[in-house]
Amino acid sequence: MSHIDHALRIARAIASILGIRVALLGVGAKDSVVRTFEDRFEAKVDAIPMKSLEDMINNADEKLAAEFVNYIKGRVKFEVGDERLRDVGRIYAAMRGLYGKYDALAINCFPYLIKHRVTPCLALAKLNEEG
Repeated sequence: MSHIDHALRIARAIASILGIRVALLGVGAKDSVVRTFEDRFEAKVDAIPMKSLEDMINNADEKLAAEFVNYIKGRVKFEVGDERLRDVGRIYAAMRGLYGKYDALAINCFPYLIKHRVTPCLALAKLNEEG
């Protein structure tokens, strides 16, 4: 790869995040890293506290959650309890509901996992698969 090609790839990567809208789920406040990101890339980052995330999940679209469950059940090769899978489906539906409002989502998984004993990983993986 030439230096010009490398420089073009870097320029395209930076251009793709200029003005980006990001939701940080399960995060109480923006820290200095987030504020620096906003300043350098003219980005808009919303910190969405855990309580708000939990409310979004509790009020998620049940039809979309059920579609997620059916999709996953048809593909996993390991045992997953139906109730836990429905919990992940609600997480998926809540996060999917943010589509169009944000260009990117990030979630503070570990505190959610500890508190609710379910991981958002499958939901996030499905969203990544969808682009």
